[in-house]
Amino acid sequence: MSKKYCSILILALLLLNECTLASYDRRRSTAIVFSGGGSRIGQQLAMLMSLFTGDNAGHVKVFPDFISGSSSGSVCAILANALYRTVLDPLSPPYTPDRIRQLLLSIKEESVIDLSISGLEKVIFDNLFDGYIFNNHPLRQLLSKELEYLKFEKLKDLYIPTCIAVTDTVDGKTYSLCSDDPNVNELPLIDIVMASTAIPGLFKPQSIAAPQSYGSGKYMDGSFGRESIPAIPAFMRNINIIYLVTHSDNSYSFEVKPVPHYNYLHAIFQLSNLFVSLTSSIFDISTNFMLEMWKCHKGSTIYLFQPDIDDGYNMVDFNSIYKQYETTLLWTAKNQPICLNCGK
Repeated sequence: MSKKYCSILILALLLLNECTLASYDRRRSTAIVFSGGGSRIGQQLAMLMSLFTGDNAGHVKVFPDFISGSSSGSVCAILANALYRTVLDPLSPPYTPDRIRQLLLSIKEESVIDLSISGLEKVIFDNLFDGYIFNNHPLRQLLSKELEYLKFEKLKDLYIPTCIAVTDTVDGKTYSLCSDDPNVNELPLIDIVMASTAIPGLFKPQSIAAPQSYGSGKYMDGSFGRESIPAIPAFMRNINIIYLVTHSDNSYSFEVKPVPHYNYLHAIFQLSNLFVSLTSSIFDISTNFMLEMWKCHKGSTIYLFQPDIDDGYNMVDFNSIYKQYETTLLWTAKNQPICLNCGK
């Protein structure tokens, strides 16, 4: 990609992104930006642990002044807030790497998708007619429990200034809902996360009572808008060091993997598997394009933390989340973030 074309694309994204500007001191400001990735959240959380503890080849330890995330990255952004708050505020609910490990151990497909008989029947009789396949109420219950423990009820409750990306289902725009934006920071955090993780065609879009200037109020996955890696809010805030955290480039596959199913729904699940595999691949291509574009950005120093693991995972391979976490932790012990635009 030529530098001229790259610069034009970055400028266009900066002008189009819907987020609120804030002032930061460039002498010290650091951001962590989490891409989406569905079940690849196991990889992203392993890299968060590495940046939090400094357990990586370069002993890189990061304490962010700003965090941004979309889709599964929005969950990472919230858990990052919990980790860093525990360090600075001893009176807050303690949140440790071990608690995250236990959370990942508990996540299975039935923790995210309603696989009960009644839930599966709704796939045919209700969901498909509304434009999506699965009911993700179990995911809402799982996240609600964590947010209740953390006392993160509203967006403004997040400890570090944080933006979560959502995509409007009507105008297709990406909106950054930020914890320091008084226009939206009273909104329920669980609704924002459910919107940001609502994979189009797979999960139902989420309604949020946002102001009219933030679109229609009905949103889907934040990674399926203009930014699969929501770095624009960090650039607009004049932050000088940005760590981009994403999943392995080897983690998508066109293979149709089995999902627990009942015989009479076999065809539906096979169709959904194929849809997910194709969607995963398109999403990953978009992510790689964004990474190439950030290489020519001159306003901030950008580091990429992306594992290179051999096993392929699609974005709804939820039974493998903990395995991905453990595999990536081993990778981080021998690797460190690399600078994308140093010397550019």
